[in-house]
Amino acid sequence: GRLGTAALRHASPATAASLRRMGSATGRLGADETCDVAIVGSGMVGSALAALLGSYPMTRDLKVVVLDRMPQSLETKLPPHPELRVSTITPSSIATLRQAGAWDDVVKDAAMFSQMQVWDASGSGCIRWDAADLGRPHMGCVVENSVLSAALLRATQRTHTTTGGGGSGGGGGVFMEWPASVVGLGLPAAGGAAVP
Repeated sequence: GRLGTAALRHASPATAASLRRMGSATGRLGADETCDVAIVGSGMVGSALAALLGSYPMTRDLKVVVLDRMPQSLETKLPPHPELRVSTITPSSIATLRQAGAWDDVVKDAAMFSQMQVWDASGSGCIRWDAADLGRPHMGCVVENSVLSAALLRATQRTHTTTGGGGSGGGGGVFMEWPASVVGLGLPAAGGAAVP
């Protein structure tokens, strides 16, 4: 069933060609297109949601649209020096990245750590944790946010089917649209008619 229709404001037609070159879209979505899930924002949270939807049998045939105002890169291009925007990934987040199909891409550029110490700059006390106390090799890792987002977007492409029979409009799959923004949303009423 339909969860809603999104009216999209698109940039130039050249965007569609570049999306096809990246293999991330099968065609341009029009203003009257319907989808099962519309994700606004392709950062770490939006791309993780899209990848996870594609990793579960009950949701992988949904028609998912990922929208972002800025063009997004699916390639990891590490600068010569580490980026300032990083995330600390805990074991539970690593499990989520594995489920999403992104962990193998992330771990290549991650800095694993096994100990952590926290202290107050104005005092002499500190708290220290060690993965060995739990019998584990690592506590987690630190990785650049751009690496996470790109890995999750690539995982989204791999995990979604593009020939499934599910989804509104007769086919599932993922459509990545950028630059784009939502200018209107219609939700289905009882009986399936869209309500503006």
